[in-house]
Formats: sequence, C-alpha cells, structure tokens
Amino acid sequence: MSDTLAQRITDEVEIVWVEGEEAVLARYDYVRQDLVKTTKKRGVLRITWDARIVGYANLSAEAEPPARLGSGRWERRVFYVTPRDRSESEAAGERVLFQESTPTEAVDPRTVKPRVVGTLTDRARGKYASTEDAPARTEAVEEDRSPEEKGMLF
Repeated sequence: MSDTLAQRITDEVEIVWVEGEEAVLARYDYVRQDLVKTTKKRGVLRITWDARIVGYANLSAEAEPPARLGSGRWERRVFYVTPRDRSESEAAGERVLFQESTPTEAVDPRTVKPRVVGTLTDRARGKYASTEDAPARTEAVEEDRSPEEKGMLF
C-alpha cells in the first residue's frame, strides 16, 4: 500500500510563498499541489513542467530520507500554477479554464499549512465572484474539521 500525502509531509516545518503569503491568498483561488523528489531539504525547488512555482515546503534539519527513495533524497510539496489556470488565463485575456471547477491536484492556498494537506473549498472551485463573497479565513486545525469541510465527498 502506498503512503498517503499526509504521511509523506510529516517533516515539514514551513510553507514558503514565493510572492508572499498575503499576495498568494489575495491572487489565487487555487494552486496546484504536488510532491517533488529532491536532494535538498530547504530552498526553492525545480520543476520540469510548464508551470510557475508560487510556494514550497521546507523540511526540518533532522528529516531523514524515506527508505523508498534511498539516501540523500526527500519528497517536498510544491505549489504552482500553469498557463491554463484561472488566475493566469484571466491575466492574459485568454479563454478561462476551470472557471467553476479545478484541476484534480488543486487546493485552496488558505488551507495549506506545514504537515496539513491542502483542501478544496468553494472559493477554490470558483463558486464566489470575489474574495469579499467568500467566507473569512479560519485557522481551524485539519483534525477539527468534518469530512464535508475537508472536501471529502465520499
């Protein structure tokens, strides 16, 4: 059985937003979340696909590499947007994709914290015309939320 994302991010100590946290929260309804294999525990990550990194996770200095990856390799979360995403298409005046939906790897950046898997919200899904319409940001801990609030629809 493969590890879940929550099991793979237990060594995170911080989320770094490249454009600054307030700018990311104001600009992006959603960002894409993925794990990247790397030889570094901290600092900017490199990705090989057509995307722009908006955030990444740093690991603790004591983080041990997972046995399945071998010595000197870790997995870290990266948060990014692609040219086809809602935030980028609007800026370019192109046809907007994901206007009232999201890609499968999308999460609301407001729900991202170290060691907490990001979740989808109505805001991320494009259900609100502006951030003023969206509910206020809460500091709720993931474990205290119901399955519906976590985005689990099964």
